[in-house]
Amino acid sequence: IMYDDSIAIVNNDTIFIQSRLYDPYSLFYYFRTLEL
Repeated sequence: IMYDDSIAIVNNDTIFIQSRLYDPYSLFYYFRTLEL
C-alpha cells in the first residue's frame, strides 16, 4: 500500500484507492466493496 499515492499493488495489479485508509483492516474492507 502506498498511502501517499492512494494506490495498492497486488499481484502486479495496481488498484487506485478512492478513500483514505489507516490500517490493513480498512484495506480488506475496502476490497470487499469492489467488484474485482
